[in-house]
Amino acid sequence: MLYVYLVSGRTVHSVQRFTPPKRSTIAGPYCSYSPTGTFAVCHLGKCKGAWKPPRSHHCSVCGVCRLDFDHHCPWIGNCVTTRRMKAFLCFLFLIPATFCVAIFPIYDLLWKHILAALTASREDPDCQARWWNWYGSWIYFGGPLGRWIWGTIFGFRILQRTQAGLPRTSLIEGPHLGVTITAGIGLIFSLFSAILGIMTFLYVLRGAASYEGFYPPPLRRGSTRQLYICIPDGSVHPLLPGERVYDVGWKANLRKLAHQPFLPPLVEHNEYIWPEVNPSILRRIRDT
Repeated sequence: MLYVYLVSGRTVHSVQRFTPPKRSTIAGPYCSYSPTGTFAVCHLGKCKGAWKPPRSHHCSVCGVCRLDFDHHCPWIGNCVTTRRMKAFLCFLFLIPATFCVAIFPIYDLLWKHILAALTASREDPDCQARWWNWYGSWIYFGGPLGRWIWGTIFGFRILQRTQAGLPRTSLIEGPHLGVTITAGIGLIFSLFSAILGIMTFLYVLRGAASYEGFYPPPLRRGSTRQLYICIPDGSVHPLLPGERVYDVGWKANLRKLAHQPFLPPLVEHNEYIWPEVNPSILRRIRDT
C-alpha cells in the first residue's frame, strides 16, 4: 500500500501554483536567492515562469517544481517531499522489518544449509580442482568475497545432485539454491533500505533536505549559490557558511515530522505557509 501511494501522483503531488505575494504583506523572515530579496521564478519544464516559493525545488526528472522538496527517489520513480516523509520513512523501515519476520522461522535451518553447501564444495575433488585450487577464484567473479559466495553456490549444486530423489515435505527441508538466493536478495534490499532510512531520518533531524546532503548550500561541493535572509523591515542579510536556514532544533524538527499527516492527499488546496527560519540565524542578524 505504501509503495503504491509513494509512486502515485508523479505530476500533481506537492505541485501547486501560488500567486507571488507582495513583500509588504509578508510578516516573517524568508529565504531568497537574490540580494534584493526578490522572489524566485522557474522557467524549466512545465513551470513556465511560475513563482518558486522558498524550500521549493525543480525536479529535472519529473519536470515540475515541488513544495518542500527532499529528493527524487529512483526506486519509486517519484519525488519525496516533506509532506510524504512520514510514509517514506515508514516504507523504508518496513522492508527490513518484513524481511526479519519472514526469515525468522527458517534462518537457523537456512544457515545450516549454507554451511553444509560450503563443506560439500570444499570436500568435492572436482570442485577443489576447478575452483578452490584455481588462482582465478581470488581475482575474478567478485574477488576474495566472491570466491566464498561462488564456492557455496557450487556446494548447493553438489548437494542437490547427491540428494536428488530423497522425499521432502517442504521446499526448505533440504538445501535449495533458489531459497538461499531469494533470502540473500532480501537481505541486501533490507540493509540498503535500513541505511537509506537512517540517513534520511538524520537529515530530518538536522532540518536539511536529502538533496543538500549533510552540508547546507554554501558549503556543498560545487555549489556557488548564495542564500539571503529577508527581514520584514526590508533588510537583506547573507547566509553565513554552515548555517541551516530551516533547522529549528532536532526536537522541533521531529515534532514537525510527527504533525505531518501520514497519507496526505495527492492534490492539496491549502494556503501557502511560509517555512520557519532558524532562530539562531535571526538572533545573529539581530545582534549584528
